[in-house]
Amino acid sequence: MANCLALSRHVLCMKEEFARSDVYWTNPIDSEYYKFKLKSIMGSLPPVSKLKQWAQYEYSDNLFRIADNPLISSRIICHTAHTNEQLAEKIKQHPTVRIIKLTNHQKFAQMCYQLKSSENDPRRFKYTVASWNKNSVDGNFEFDINTVFDPDLFCAEMQRLYGFLSLDDFQTNLVKQFRLEYLACHGLT
Repeated sequence: MANCLALSRHVLCMKEEFARSDVYWTNPIDSEYYKFKLKSIMGSLPPVSKLKQWAQYEYSDNLFRIADNPLISSRIICHTAHTNEQLAEKIKQHPTVRIIKLTNHQKFAQMCYQLKSSENDPRRFKYTVASWNKNSVDGNFEFDINTVFDPDLFCAEMQRLYGFLSLDDFQTNLVKQFRLEYLACHGLT
């Protein structure tokens, strides 16, 4: 979801190298710019054979450390929290954070956990899901991640999220391209 948001000119990709290239982009904001945005986030997808090393591909640079740059501070920065503890820390560090809560994530998370985890301990997955369901904070926006299995529903959900964040440059074709590659790297196409 964060990668699909990073397709917007208002949102930075969570890799510092690409974030810097984005904020210092001097050409027009046109189809070439959006190709750059798509290519940037595609690098976060590992080949199927490397899914167990997912974390090496996932973009998670801490852009807040360079956020005093006015070009960066005017953009949206997305961070992901995988546990309640991580979320609490993000809220503590950034009290004005807007929380986008994934709903209906059990089916997709179970599939991804089995593909990405080298631990293969289903108890860990069940604990994490149970913890999120029991202890999670309310989100400012709820995003139904089950829509990922249907391109039109997923794009409608992403467009709704773009609207919530006041992003005015939603592009269905780019979101569909990323979604398709994302599912392919999970063997779900």
